[in-house]
Amino acid sequence: MKQEVKEFLWNELHLELSEEKTHVTHVNEGFDFLGFHIQREEPKDNRPWLRITPTQKSEQRLRDTIRKMTSRAYGWELVPEKISAINRVLRGWGNYYRHVSSTVAWKKMDWCMSQRMLIWLCARHKGSGKRAILRKYLIHQGRRKNWGVEDGQGKVYLFMLRDIHLSQYRRKTLNNPYLEDEATPIPAYEIESPHIETWDGTLSQSKAEWLERRTQALVRDNYCCTVCGSTEELEVHHVKPTGGNRLDNLQTLCQKCHEKTPSYGTNRSLSSTGRNSQ
Repeated sequence: MKQEVKEFLWNELHLELSEEKTHVTHVNEGFDFLGFHIQREEPKDNRPWLRITPTQKSEQRLRDTIRKMTSRAYGWELVPEKISAINRVLRGWGNYYRHVSSTVAWKKMDWCMSQRMLIWLCARHKGSGKRAILRKYLIHQGRRKNWGVEDGQGKVYLFMLRDIHLSQYRRKTLNNPYLEDEATPIPAYEIESPHIETWDGTLSQSKAEWLERRTQALVRDNYCCTVCGSTEELEVHHVKPTGGNRLDNLQTLCQKCHEKTPSYGTNRSLSSTGRNSQ
C-alpha cells in the first residue's frame, strides 16, 4: 500500500514521498499529523471511536513560547501590553484546536499560563510578596478571579483557553470546519489593544515598531539599494536624522552607498541587514 501511494503521488500529483517522514503504524497506537494526535480508542463496550487531540510537542512549544515571553531576559513592558501579547498567542493556538478533543489540554495550559504570569509579575515587582501581587492583579472577571489590569480604556484579562467554544467535527457532512461558510463561520479574533500585532511581547514596543517599519521600507524598495540597485548587505537609512521612523524618511541602501551618505555615522545604529543576510 505504501508503494501504491508513492506511485500515485509521483504520477498524478508530481510529489515525492519522503521516506524519512513516512512510516506505517496501527491506528490504535496513534500518530501525529500537523499538530494533531490521531488515535482510535476501543472502550469496553466494543464501540471504537477516533480521538483527536493536540500533540504533546505542540503543547510543549506553546509552553516554551510563553516562558520566553515572560523571561527576565526581555524588557519590562507594561502589564496590559504583556497580557495582550500573550492573549494573541493563546487565541491563535486555541482556535487551531477548537474542533477536536482539547478540553484536557486547555485546562493544563490555563494552569501553566497562570503560573507563568505569577512568576513574571513577582519578578517585575521584585521585593513585593506574592500576596501583594495577588491582591493587585488577581481580580474578579465575572464570577471568577483572573489575572487582569486596568489599561486606561478598560480592564485587560489573561485569556483562558477554556473560554473557547468547543465545536466537534460534523460527522454526517463532508464540510471542512476550517473553511468559512454560512454554516460554520470562523470567529474573528478580538484585538484588545492598539499595539502592533506582530509584537509577541519579547521585545520592547519601540523596538518592535522599528522592526516592522524597517521591513516595510525594504519591501517598498523591493529589497534593492535605491542608489546602485545592489541586493547585497542592505541597510535602512534615515534621510533626516531627526525625522523619526516615518516610512517617507526611510531609504534602502547597500552598505557601500550608506557609508557615502553625510549622516551615515549618526544613523548607523539604526541600520539593518537585508533579506540576503537574514
